[in-house]
Amino acid sequence: MGGVTNSFIQGTNVVDTFNSTIPGGGSVGDGPGDPPFTFNLTGPTTAQQGIVYQAQVPEPATLALFGTGLGLLGLRRWRKAA
Repeated sequence: MGGVTNSFIQGTNVVDTFNSTIPGGGSVGDGPGDPPFTFNLTGPTTAQQGIVYQAQVPEPATLALFGTGLGLLGLRRWRKAA
């Protein structure tokens, strides 16, 4: 298998094209009448993989501001109750 010669995004998939060579061979049960054979498949091959999205994690500043806001609301209610 050779290196990637082309890569592009199609919808939610990444499609890569690369050159490949696949050697093969075989035989039929009747050896004398049909001798073994070999072959090579060569040419461009394409493969695709779905894009995996990373989980969205909020930045620490967002969590800190949210926590501070909740804390201030709790403090305000606590002062009203006292």
